[in-house]
Amino acid sequence: MRPLPAEALRKIEDALDIEYTYESNRIEGNTLTLQETELVVNERMAIAGKSMREHLEAINHAEAIDYIKLRILQEVA
Repeated sequence: MRPLPAEALRKIEDALDIEYTYESNRIEGNTLTLQETELVVNERMAIAGKSMREHLEAINHAEAIDYIKLRILQEVA
């Protein structure tokens, strides 16, 4: 069914953003799981047994993606 509803597109984009953050951080040695990454980024939940560095890597990466998207939208407008 095309075009996809705006809400469906937003959910897909959100899921891909979390997966991008997870995979990018995993490559660098971060041990958060995909689910933990989602909780840290979206709920700001602290995960027991994980370092502050790992939490901040996930949060900062997600915020960097948001910033880049915002800048692109500003340039297009």
